[in-house]
Amino acid sequence: MRRRTLLSLAALVLMPAVVHAQVAIGLGGGTGVGSRGGGSGGGHANASLELKLPVLPGVRGDAYFMDVPNSSASTALVVSAVVSAPTPAVTPYLIGGWGTYGIGGSSTLTGWNLGAGVRASVMLGPSFFLEVRRHERFARDIVTLGLRF
Repeated sequence: MRRRTLLSLAALVLMPAVVHAQVAIGLGGGTGVGSRGGGSGGGHANASLELKLPVLPGVRGDAYFMDVPNSSASTALVVSAVVSAPTPAVTPYLIGGWGTYGIGGSSTLTGWNLGAGVRASVMLGPSFFLEVRRHERFARDIVTLGLRF
């Protein structure tokens, strides 16, 4: 009985958040910065899908397609938590998560990522984002510039 009551209360609290959830699609690209045992060159393309609940951090899935010099680790799938500041036009955010790197290569590894970014909204329509993330399994940190729909 007590468990049902707790589950019912949790459903009542979270239901409005799920109804007001926002889904965003992002497309971007960029380059590596710095070097951590590898080359700093090479570009990347990124596609993301983010689910944002009003009360909780957002959850974002990213697919990276990398040009990693001297490596076959060209594709990565990452799931991250996104914590955004509640500001209207320019929104800073922190992002961090876990992923699988080197998909389709000779060795697939898991690892973490951590970064920060900023989104800028332009009235109605897409917003621009710029972020810097450190991915443990890439040989460099990456900067991504893109659009969020």
